[in-house]
This record gives sequence, structure tokens and C-alpha cells, in this order.
Amino acid sequence: FNGHAWQIYYSNMPSYVKAEYLETASGNKISRKCCLSGPRRIKVSGKALIMPGSIIRGDLAPVSIGQHTIIKQDSVVRPPFKRLKGGTAFVPLSIGDHVIIEDEAIVNASLVGSHVHIGRGAVIGARTIIRPCCVIEAGALVPPDTVIPPFTIWRGFPARNASTIDNIEGEITNKRLETDVTTNIDPAITRNATELPECWMEIQQELTTTYYKNFKPRA
Repeated sequence: FNGHAWQIYYSNMPSYVKAEYLETASGNKISRKCCLSGPRRIKVSGKALIMPGSIIRGDLAPVSIGQHTIIKQDSVVRPPFKRLKGGTAFVPLSIGDHVIIEDEAIVNASLVGSHVHIGRGAVIGARTIIRPCCVIEAGALVPPDTVIPPFTIWRGFPARNASTIDNIEGEITNKRLETDVTTNIDPAITRNATELPECWMEIQQELTTTYYKNFKPRA
């Protein structure tokens, strides 16, 4: 993960109007323009950012969000449902520490482990389990009930483990991400990569903590 990528990411980081955010005692910064449905069933551990237009559906089932997690604009976090005899029931959704959910992503997973990066416009299907240290690239569509192993990169529509995609298809996918649906950071992280480095935990921790420190109100 090169220095140029960091420079691009932080140069595009927005400031915010202080009056438009609530800051809790544990350091969470929550936009007044987000939608927290069923707030009593939404637990945010601390130093998390929840940005305008994002929707968290605690009214369906409990949602827990770890420390230094960033939920960006217009994203949706929604507990999944499972079918039971005689009907359906929603199940709790747990999101770990140092997770980034980029703009316009839809997360309908059962579990999102720590140090996960979900790209802009990605859709995570119902009951998906994302193990720690993964990247879901921008625009990816993860099918329901998928189990995503640690240190993997998933891309495509439907999404697949990048290590199982041949080089030609991978090159096409990377080009599409850079020109269509992307974020400031996604292509820089995973261009030409098929798996994450062993130091990914440290990379994601530094990314989220530095982002939090630099997310400041306008002067």
C-alpha cells in the first residue's frame, strides 16, 4: 500500500459542520442527517463515524458496531432475515473494529469481522459471513449465505474470490472499477492483487484511526 494512495485518500477526506454531528462521550461522531431506526438496539463501541444519509436498521434486530468503524454516506446496514417454520425472523448483525463501509454500500450480512473494507456501491447479500481482514471491492455483489475467508479480496458481479479469477478477467474487473464505481482508495489498495498482505490488520488500523483523527469540523 503505497504512500501515493494515502495522499489521495486523505486529500479527498471531507470536513464537517460541527452542528450537524452528535459527538458521544465515547467519541462517536454521528451525523444528524443519518437514519438510526430503533436506536436503542444499535450499539456503537466508540470513535466510530456515521455519516449523512446512512441508514442503520436497528428496528429489525440488534446491530453492534465496533471501535473506529466508518460508515460513509448513503450506505445501508440492515440485519438479515432467516426463514423459519411458519415465517421469518431477523437476526442480529455484528460489525467488528476498524471496518470501513464506503458510500452507497448495502450490508445485509450476519457478521462483518474486524479490519474489513467494503467498497463503494458493494452489496453484501443476506446472512453473509465476512471473516476478519477482507476487502470487498467497489461495485461487487456478494451472493446471500456466502462465507468469506480471511485475507481475501472479492470482486465482480457476482463477487468471487480474486484468487480464483484468471488474469484476463481480473484485469477487466480492475479497469471497470477505476472508471465506473470506485472510491478514493479501492483501486490503490487492490490493483493487480489477489490476496491481502499479512500486515493488512496494521494497514486498516492505521487507515481508520488516521481518518478519525483527521475528520475535523470546518474552521
